[in-house]
Amino acid sequence: MASGYIDHNQKGWTLESRNKLKQLVEDGGTEVKPVWQENLICVITSPTFDVAVYCHSEEVFKVLNQPDKILGWLTHPKAKELSGFKD
Repeated sequence: MASGYIDHNQKGWTLESRNKLKQLVEDGGTEVKPVWQENLICVITSPTFDVAVYCHSEEVFKVLNQPDKILGWLTHPKAKELSGFKD
């Protein structure tokens, strides 16, 4: 099983370390509310970098959906492929 982290867009370009939510929306994603659904990506921000994680299951979504984290949520039609996640 791959990590589920997303570091590249559909064109294979490396995402910058900050503003990953914006970059993934510009790449075809859609911002959504934090509700489990297919092709869901969670972006966790910190002062120095962002982490984009493919939520491949409702369990992963529940772990990431914590009120003490700064999060952004989006769906992307290629979320699984971008993450390299393997079942």
